[in-house]
Parts: sequence; C-alpha cells; structure tokens
Amino acid sequence: MQKKICIIGGGHMARCFLHGFIQSNYAPHLISVIDHNEEKRRYLQEQYHVETFEHISKLTHKIDIYILAVAPKDIEPLSRHFSLAKDALLISLAAGVQLQSLMEYFGNQRAIIRAMPNINAEVLCSATGLCSNSYCTENNHQDAEHLFRAIGICHWLENESHMDVFTAVLGSGPAYFFSLMEKMHHSAVALGIDPEASSTLIKQLALGSSKLTVGKKTDFTTLKRQVISEGGTTHAAMESLKENHFDATIAKAIAASIERAKALGQGNIQNKKLTHKEDK
Repeated sequence: MQKKICIIGGGHMARCFLHGFIQSNYAPHLISVIDHNEEKRRYLQEQYHVETFEHISKLTHKIDIYILAVAPKDIEPLSRHFSLAKDALLISLAAGVQLQSLMEYFGNQRAIIRAMPNINAEVLCSATGLCSNSYCTENNHQDAEHLFRAIGICHWLENESHMDVFTAVLGSGPAYFFSLMEKMHHSAVALGIDPEASSTLIKQLALGSSKLTVGKKTDFTTLKRQVISEGGTTHAAMESLKENHFDATIAKAIAASIERAKALGQGNIQNKKLTHKEDK
C-alpha cells in the first residue's frame, strides 16, 4: 500500500504507529504528523524522518488516510478547523466517540472507521478492534487492516456497540496486567525479595505465561488447572482470590470502563449540541 497518511496528534499512539509502519517498510515520505507541540514534532522528524506540521492547514499535499490520534474531548473542536478531501478515509482512535458523531463532525457521506488499539502497539503486539460506517468500501477495509496489522493483529466487530466492550477489555487491558504485576512485585519485595530481581522475574513470568497461550487452542481455564494441585500452594492462593471476590472485582472494573467509554461518547454529543446552539 502506497497511500499518503496523516496522523493527527503526535503522542504515544502516533509513535507506536510510526514504529510499526517503518518496521513494515512503509516509506516515511508518505507519512505526515500534525501536532502543536514543537518538541514532539522535532522528535518525530529526527526519529522517524516523517514530515510534521503545526496545523493541518500547513499540509501541502493530498492525504488518502487520516488517523485521529487525539483525546475524545478534542475531536469536536478539531472538526471545526478540519477540511478533508471527499474521498479520504478517516480513522478515529478516540474512545467512546461513535460513528454517527464522527459523521456529523466530519461529513455524513464520508468513509469512517473507528479503531481501538492498545499500548502493546509499541512492541507491534496490539490487539485492535475495528468497525466502520456504511460508506466504507472493501478497499477502505483492506487499507485499515494493512495499517493495523503493522502494529499487531486486528478484528472487525459485528456491531459498533461492541466497541465499548472491546475498549474496556482490550484497550484498557494492558493496565490490568500491569497492575497485577505491580502488586505481585510489591508483595515479593515486602517479603524480602530483591527489588531488581523481583521485577526481572515477574516480567519473565508474564512473558512465559503469555507464550503458553499464543498459538494454542487450550483455553485459559485448562491452563490455570495445569498449575493448580489440590491442596497445594497455588490452590490456596486461588481459594483466597475467590474468597476476596477476584472474579467480581475484574467484572466490575470492566463494567466501569464500559460506562466511562459511553460517558465519553455522550460528552461529545453534548459538546456537539452546545456548539450548534452557539452557531445559531
């Protein structure tokens, strides 16, 4: 694919994309990044040899694919100063901002895709959820798949309503794993294990446990049971987690994330209504 790409927002996810694109031999001269921060622009230029601009109005060439890598609250203000080519594909990474809102912001007859990658894109291991509006063509889908496979794997969701669930489980998911690793590390150190050794060993534990699951059809419950011996140390730990409502805690955390994603979407709808009132 030799499409010209413009990433709006030069933050962490933009850097993940650029790393993935360059690793996939995507030509840097086909990529532009827009960001108000001069330090970020300089870093991206030096690190990835891409063009950077302070404002989208500074672009000097036609763009085929725009990637919105900005916070949900910035989507509506951005749309006021954003003029897209009619045939350009728009991909939004903003959690909670629905396709209908994006269409009202950027054009009702525009091909738009929502995407939810995660921080694992930094090591080209993201799990990205995708959904599109009815104006997207098969070519649009193929272009999106090509981009997101550069940073990991991707999956098309059957219904946009599943995007909030995907966001809660996969988008926020790395933080759940890191929190577990953090608490295990703190416990080990508190019980006398050297901090540096604890950190190294827990990282290895996470790596090995992940490798045991990838590419295998064995389900998580079966793998868990392979570690547990009746009446043993792991069994005692699992019973403690059960008694302290571990399952319910995880379920509640995911539910809270889903509700937050919905609230972010509603916030954008409210912003849109306020803006329309101001325009009148």
